[in-house]
Amino acid sequence: MLISAIPRGTHDSEPDQLLKQRRDFIARTREDNPPLLRAWQALYREVAPALELPALPAGLPEPGTFLRGSSGHTSIVKLPNSLKLRLPHAATQLILELLRDSVWQRRVERVFARSFWHTNGAFFETVASEGKACIAGSDGPLLGHVLAIAHELGHCLYDEVNGWGSTAALFESEAAAFVVEDVMVRAVLASAADDPALALKDWSHYLELQDSVTRHFCRLETAEVIAGETELSRAASPEFLSSRRSYVERVGMQWAYGFAAATRRRLRAQVARSSIAGALSFITAGRA
Repeated sequence: MLISAIPRGTHDSEPDQLLKQRRDFIARTREDNPPLLRAWQALYREVAPALELPALPAGLPEPGTFLRGSSGHTSIVKLPNSLKLRLPHAATQLILELLRDSVWQRRVERVFARSFWHTNGAFFETVASEGKACIAGSDGPLLGHVLAIAHELGHCLYDEVNGWGSTAALFESEAAAFVVEDVMVRAVLASAADDPALALKDWSHYLELQDSVTRHFCRLETAEVIAGETELSRAASPEFLSSRRSYVERVGMQWAYGFAAATRRRLRAQVARSSIAGALSFITAGRA
């Protein structure tokens, strides 16, 4: 696997220390581990055409205006108040309703049945149960539950159809998570929001802001790993950088998120694949 975990001390949690460990790990690899550096370079060359990184814009908004208070692996952007909706049913029930009588209904039922549901908390992840991917998280009647469960569901469905184990599969699984999250949230908003048109507009704006953050982290990773430059990252707030846990935990994941975001944008532009059926069909194809 070319996505490399960054060694860290047991008690190292301060933003400055986490970022120093990342920079030191990349610097050591560039100096002392040519095979791993060549592998990172080859990975970047393979995915770079899909990352869609335009010229660096004037800059991101001040972090306090759009970052949520807690950290996350991927999403560190606040969900706008207009999308903090209470829904008529729990997220899992709504998702199954959207898939009723489809070829995916039974697959999703199996994923939900083997998943680990707790009663509170905002942390969601994909874990293994008897060798199969499932969800660990909380179910509930908020749009945030739909968003998080649908994201992990994308990972689970990709694993069930295609399997994991390679870097390519990790990138495509991340794309599946981004796409399934998007189509499920849009379907729920279309049916449950008081003003669906406004809610869908707000959701699109949220994704645009999230993608701008993702592209920023892709640029940072490219500068550090490929060019050996740290000026961009040193100019950013340590609190902002460390709030994206995947950035301080692993090298290469920002390219995976950039690939996933670009895939979601591409499929959104294809009317036939912007539906639930269309989104799930690309998982069956085994490629994003």
